[in-house]
Amino acid sequence: MHAGRSDEVRAETLLRDADRLRGAPCTGCGTALCGHDVIAAVLLGFRDAPRCARCVALGLGSDPEAFAAEVRSAAFRRDCYREAWETTTEREGACPRAGDPARDV
Repeated sequence: MHAGRSDEVRAETLLRDADRLRGAPCTGCGTALCGHDVIAAVLLGFRDAPRCARCVALGLGSDPEAFAAEVRSAAFRRDCYREAWETTTEREGACPRAGDPARDV
C-alpha cells in the first residue's frame, strides 16, 4: 500500500501533536509523555486528554506491556501512524513503554 497525500498530511498532523504534547503529563498518572505516547493516545481517541498506554491498559484491565505492543501493531497498520511513529523513533529513540521492542546498543 502506498501512502497517499491524505496519509502524508495525517502523519504531519500526528508529528505536530507529538511535538506539541511531548513532555505534557499523562492525565492518568502524571508521567511525562513521549512522542510515541502522544501518537498512541491519538490512535486510541485521547487527543484532548492524552494518557500513556500503561494507564489506558490498566483502565481496561489489560497487561500494560501486551497492550502497548498491540497499540504499536495497530499503529503500524496505517501508513500515516507508521510514518509518524518511525519519525518519532528517529527523533527520540525506541520507547519500550509504548511497545517498541528493546534494541541492543
